[in-house]
Amino acid sequence: MATVQMAKDWNATYPQVGDTGADAPAGYITLWADFFTHGNLRLPVTVFVAEVLEYYHLHISQLSPFGMFRIRNFEYTFRAYGLPISVENFRRFYQLTVNTGFFSFTQRHGSLKLMTPPKGVTGWKKRFFYVKACAVYANMSFRNVDVGVSDEDIPVASAETADWFSRLRPIELKKLDNDQLWILRMMLSRPDRKERPVLREQGGADAVGLWRMFEPDFKGQVELIAVELKKGFNLEILKNFRVPSKAVLEAPVPGDARGVLADLGKFEKRVPKRLWRRKRIPRCGAEVQAREVAVTDLNARVSVAENRADAAVEAKDALGENPEQPIVAEEEDEDDDVNVPGGGLPVLKWTKGSFKTLMATVQMAKDWNATYPQVGDTGADAPAGYITLWADFFTHGNLRLPVTVFVAEVLEYYHLHISQLSPFGMFRIRNFEYTFRAYGLPISVENFRRFYQLTVNTGFFSFTQRHGSLKLMTPPKGVTGWKKRFFYVKACAVYANMSFRNVDVGVSDEDIPVASAETADWFSRLRPIELKKLDNDQLWILRMMLSRPDRKERPVLREQGGADAVGLWRMFEPDFKGQVELIAVELKKGFNLEILKNFRVPSKAVLEAPVPGDARGVLADLGKFEKRVPKKTVEKKTVKKTVRGRGKGSVESSAAPSSVFEAAESRDAGYSFGEIPASPPHTAAAGAGVLKEKVAPKEPAAPFAGPAEVQAREVAVTDLNARVSVAENRADAAVEAKDALAVILIRHPGSGM
Repeated sequence: MATVQMAKDWNATYPQVGDTGADAPAGYITLWADFFTHGNLRLPVTVFVAEVLEYYHLHISQLSPFGMFRIRNFEYTFRAYGLPISVENFRRFYQLTVNTGFFSFTQRHGSLKLMTPPKGVTGWKKRFFYVKACAVYANMSFRNVDVGVSDEDIPVASAETADWFSRLRPIELKKLDNDQLWILRMMLSRPDRKERPVLREQGGADAVGLWRMFEPDFKGQVELIAVELKKGFNLEILKNFRVPSKAVLEAPVPGDARGVLADLGKFEKRVPKRLWRRKRIPRCGAEVQAREVAVTDLNARVSVAENRADAAVEAKDALGENPEQPIVAEEEDEDDDVNVPGGGLPVLKWTKGSFKTLMATVQMAKDWNATYPQVGDTGADAPAGYITLWADFFTHGNLRLPVTVFVAEVLEYYHLHISQLSPFGMFRIRNFEYTFRAYGLPISVENFRRFYQLTVNTGFFSFTQRHGSLKLMTPPKGVTGWKKRFFYVKACAVYANMSFRNVDVGVSDEDIPVASAETADWFSRLRPIELKKLDNDQLWILRMMLSRPDRKERPVLREQGGADAVGLWRMFEPDFKGQVELIAVELKKGFNLEILKNFRVPSKAVLEAPVPGDARGVLADLGKFEKRVPKKTVEKKTVKKTVRGRGKGSVESSAAPSSVFEAAESRDAGYSFGEIPASPPHTAAAGAGVLKEKVAPKEPAAPFAGPAEVQAREVAVTDLNARVSVAENRADAAVEAKDALAVILIRHPGSGM
């Protein structure tokens, strides 16, 4: 009662010993405790709750907690997104059902799933109390549970039947505190409160919408602002509730009110005939009841076992992997090369079979002449006219060739060569691109900069999330050894004006404001999407892959039932079970021609241009950097750098190496982009793929101008900040691992460390 702030008006009463839910005294009704603990119910009830009871002619005591869960989840989901709350819209998702003497709601076939019922809510009929009947101020009826329930005749919610459907995002059932329910207008607080609730982000800025409190990355809270009583929030939201008058509250109990709930929970037991025939269950009620109890107990034990198994898997992952560190120090510092003075790269350690499989999987066109490296090669040994691409760009980062305009513009803005980019940098670029495409938001380098900061470490560039920005994705774990998995392609495959950027020159902080409701009008429509491996058809419909030019097809995103999805964002929703379907069309209406402008495609002349004679050695310094060793490790033994790869000092032929496309078999193998319209000319011709002169970065550079001592101090500070950040993240991960270990020890008490 204290937790839910139960007003004394309702005279909440604890039942007598031996009472059941049917024993509510005259003028009182029974409420199930789980309505409040899991279902977020508060008194007085909202207009919506009252209207649901009235429409279905239900008494609230006849409603199971699972029915209340769906009612309240629907209400706060629609309130969070500012959608119209009505019984009609509720019916577009749910169907009334009856079972074992109580009513509930089940999801309608073909409707969007709004929530998953919680596990472990058992024995709810034993947890109840009584309140005055007027606490639920609605025209309730005691409905006959033995009369059938008819199916809904209203269409399910979809883009065709509801104009608000495209703005809806499912929100799982969640326990909300009183302040959260108050700001959602689902709880009426005490009338004398001179306060107004405001939803704030962690940094203090106002949240862009109430839906933010349900986002996984939300770390803000509901703050209470003092106001005058006449401006109190209660007065503003009073119309959302069914509040009885003082006269109703003080009215005497009717003499014939006793026994309204006498038949609560009673129903006509119907056992399927096949059960009597096959199982030969006797008609003894006690034995049937015992069997039901056994089944309920078994379900509960299975649920507990599943939860413990999930916890054990999570604990194993947490204990078996390195703690997640900041991007600046996570993916580049690997045991294979960190002790090499001045940096350097490890040699190839990736099978040709894996290479061939990757080429077939990503539908690599023959135009790019993808080539498997020679034994002993490193990523710095790309031959003349070729560049190095890391396999993880494709396997985890969803990269495809030719690159999109956005990928090219990112490389050009930051004056980067694609071979200098770590896979983690590519993960963020591609995740940003498909997130913004899914929600139809403007894709630009400027908007990308509102979330990410360029970083450099151990000879490679990446991007890290900017402080105070919305987190779009979490870097994947287990992406190690990526410098050993690479291949070569023609430089024009990445048709961009790339530069080989100096890794020993400092990177300045972004000077553009982070994305927020104040700085970007599209921010309220953005929802983070985690990094996910996408197949080729998904990338095609997202306009992030250019398929073979002769395909007479158009991709369409369909729900499981066959209806068109309301938006591309649906494919990233947890409950999406549809797929990308390919519809046959005429060649002139093919999807490729429509999306061609999104890509940087070299012309046939560029593809066939000879390799420039001076293109050799552009990537010779790839991975090298000025090694900064902390003082405490200076005494460690220096590892002698060995000669690896093909850097033997001799000038090799500029002829292109032989490719292995004959082995990369797929439905699209062997096609060419040479016959389709090319993108506007760029200076990255068929040669090195980079500018011959290194261009200074667009953002204000920090080239350590001044005496050597000042430069050394800045280097030391940068190194110290990185080490502190790593230490803090490892400490957090250690705490999480300890918690995970506790789960394992609980499951296996006999084990120890």
